Amino acid sequence: MLKDNLPIEQIEPQKVIFALMETDGLAPVLDRIKKIVEDHLPDVTTAKGRKEIKALGASINKSKRYIDDIGKDSVAERKAALKLIDNERKKFREGCDAMRVGALAPLVEYEATESARIAKHQAVLEYLGLPFDTLSIDDLEQRVVDFANTDTAGMEEFKAEADRILSSTMLAMNTRREDLLDRKKKDDEIEAHRKQILEQERQIRESKLIREAEDRARVAAEAKARHEAQEVERAKFDAERRERDAEERAKVAEKQVAAAKVAAEAHAVKLAADKQEWARQAADDARDAAIPDAKAAQEREDAELASRQANALHCKEIRVCARDAMVAHGIDASTAVDILKLIHLGKVPRVRLEY
Repeated sequence: MLKDNLPIEQIEPQKVIFALMETDGLAPVLDRIKKIVEDHLPDVTTAKGRKEIKALGASINKSKRYIDDIGKDSVAERKAALKLIDNERKKFREGCDAMRVGALAPLVEYEATESARIAKHQAVLEYLGLPFDTLSIDDLEQRVVDFANTDTAGMEEFKAEADRILSSTMLAMNTRREDLLDRKKKDDEIEAHRKQILEQERQIRESKLIREAEDRARVAAEAKARHEAQEVERAKFDAERRERDAEERAKVAEKQVAAAKVAAEAHAVKLAADKQEWARQAADDARDAAIPDAKAAQEREDAELASRQANALHCKEIRVCARDAMVAHGIDASTAVDILKLIHLGKVPRVRLEY
């Protein structure tokens, strides 16, 4: 169809459209373009040769656009026609669907009603056939009451099946109910026996706890009584010991005071003898010296001062001697000084220091 030698741009558009609608319909055109390209001898060394190469490329591009534009326009025309066809088809389908729905409406309504009726009866049959093996005795008894009040008169063609299932289920549930009641009775007896044993064990434990508490209370009371008796005995012993210690300390103090008195008296005797000797010597010295009166008076005054100092030293020595005697017998120094003060102030009856 496209094997003539007309320039590609002069081929009739209708022929191009027919060629596009055939497999490899444009192959002759491609062969013509291929032959033109193969017959052309390109020369890039001259301006004319390069111009001819450009012209050849432009000619091929022009042929491509011519064929492609015809095909594109044909596709657009056919798409518009197809769209119109699709719109008309859609209108026709929707009209037919609406009329079909209207025609089938009575049947659809009947079938829906029938399905609901059958589903309702099927639900009753399923309810009557529900398993009851896992129900408790209370739930099972309630199920028996509910089934006993079930009316199958309105079950229509399902009534026979419903009566059969109801009768079979009621028989099985009553049997199950009797078994559960027997089991419950046995379980109750076992539970009552278990509780009785637990109560007996509890009473035994309580009795044991009471006895143990009483024993502990008795042991504690006895221990307390022994402790109190020991405390009383210990207090009595401590009191007697303190009394004995006080008596011993009093005896020791009395002995220490007596010893101090003896020592003080001995020291006083010695000191008196020394004083007499000092006085005699002083008198002898005064008489033998034959000093002037003024000197004699001064010597007498010095002798009196010496006598007073000697007396004070004597008293101090007496007290120190007495204190040392008491310390030697176990009385601490401060206590010994306090005792001497009490004696000096006359606070200790029938005891005094001899100077």
